[in-house]
Amino acid sequence: MITKLKALLGKKSKSSQSSAFPQETLKMWLKNRKEWDHFDWLNLLEDLRNSGYSVYTDSEDGRTMIGQFLESERDKI
Repeated sequence: MITKLKALLGKKSKSSQSSAFPQETLKMWLKNRKEWDHFDWLNLLEDLRNSGYSVYTDSEDGRTMIGQFLESERDKI
């Protein structure tokens, strides 16, 4: 799976302006919540997709990366 994740990090989406992992955007999103539900998750994915991060939002591996980042950062913020 790490190889797939590295490939995603280096891959640019045709519709994306930036393929860099949206770390700062996700940290800002977390500042407002410690918990979220499925509706919040879907809204976050849509916002990220509209902001040019479809390389992450439109693949299972990318969504897993986002979810793992949120879970790991939840208590740090």
